[in-house]
Amino acid sequence: GLAMGMAGAVLSYGLLQFGQMGDDALLIDTTFLEGDHEVEGKFFLIPDPDSFAKIFQALGVPLEND
Repeated sequence: GLAMGMAGAVLSYGLLQFGQMGDDALLIDTTFLEGDHEVEGKFFLIPDPDSFAKIFQALGVPLEND
């Protein structure tokens, strides 16, 4: 489909932007369950560097420099 064909372009654009912002990314591995159906997924989040502290604080994850 179109979404699959555009995946490379979307990732390339995101990675180009990422290279200009920082060197960190967050990979979230998840599973959604509804009745007997299970869907596994991965979220690759590339926030700007200032957002990491806010995200980790909201999740209750201590930062290395704390």
